[in-house]
Amino acid sequence: DECQADIPEQLQAASVEQRLPEWLHSLSGLQQEILNRRFGLGAGESETLEQIAAAVGVPRERVRQMQNAALCQLKKLAEEQGYDADILFH
Repeated sequence: DECQADIPEQLQAASVEQRLPEWLHSLSGLQQEILNRRFGLGAGESETLEQIAAAVGVPRERVRQMQNAALCQLKKLAEEQGYDADILFH
C-alpha cells in the first residue's frame, strides 16, 4: 500500500522538523537570520536574496554564499545524526 510506504518518510520528516531548531542554533547568528528570512522560518515570509542583503548590510552574493554554507552545515548535521539529508530540501 502506497500510504504505508510513506509512513517512514513522514516520521523522519517530523523528526527532522523537531531537530531543525537545534541544528539552526549551531549556525552563526547571521547564517540563522539568512535562513530564517530566505525560507520564511518562524512567523516570517520568505524573502529574496536582495531583500536579505539590504536588511543585513552585506552584498547579495555574500548572502547567497552564506546561505549555501549554512545549508551544507545543516545537511552534514542531519547525515551525522542518521537522517536522509535530502528531506531538508523538500
